[in-house]
Amino acid sequence: MLNTPLWQAVRKAQGKQKHAALALALFTIILLIGAIVAVVLVSTGKLRPTPTNQLQSDYLKMQDNESTAVRQAKAAGRNVNTDTAVVHARAGLTLLEIQAGDLSSALKLSARLAKGAPHNAEAQYVYGAALAASKRTDASLARFQTALGLVNDSDTDLQRDILTSYAGALITAHKQAEAFTYLKQAAALPPASVDLYVRAATLALGLQNYQDAAEMYLMAQSYDPANATVIAGLRQLQRARPAEVKAAQQTLEQQGQASNE
Repeated sequence: MLNTPLWQAVRKAQGKQKHAALALALFTIILLIGAIVAVVLVSTGKLRPTPTNQLQSDYLKMQDNESTAVRQAKAAGRNVNTDTAVVHARAGLTLLEIQAGDLSSALKLSARLAKGAPHNAEAQYVYGAALAASKRTDASLARFQTALGLVNDSDTDLQRDILTSYAGALITAHKQAEAFTYLKQAAALPPASVDLYVRAATLALGLQNYQDAAEMYLMAQSYDPANATVIAGLRQLQRARPAEVKAAQQTLEQQGQASNE
């Protein structure tokens, strides 16, 4: 530090100039130290940037959740990599990074997560999501399939997320018929999703499976009779394909009778 050009200039200065140069040098050093400390604090998470939007705020909260989960797992003697709360928090961070467009970071984090928790459905799911967002469709399909095999039937929220993402990747891979099957399953999970039924109907229309499309619209209508999109879709089908709509109504009636027996 003492051999820098700034200190050499201070030594050469005379009188008032020397005092001014010394003050300038000290001020510069203080600024430099402050910058170094700030960088260290930010990198260690002890100085937090002020969030400027909801995404940044959500990310900071999820970082807090992850830190808390890690501390609790260590205190309880649990494996941090497989601890459910830690995995959930890191999965949340991955999804937020995908949302922010930071795919490189999302891929690295989710790859480590999936490797560290190979039997955790959520870990495999978010890795699949990061792969899908990065246009690595084939690899994402394998991860989604793995996640489906691991998810508990009782965890309907995660199951729906996996099924919906799997369907999206299948559409990208031009496998619309398979995608329809998974979208239909996702829509039916409690609580049933009108939006997913509509998406499944739209997909069936593209495949020219008009009875399937009618069934999806009718299912959506049973949960939301006033939905404008559903009403318009059914009207259009009834005009263009009345036989298929009637067949769909009969199929759903038969299914309802069978479930009541």
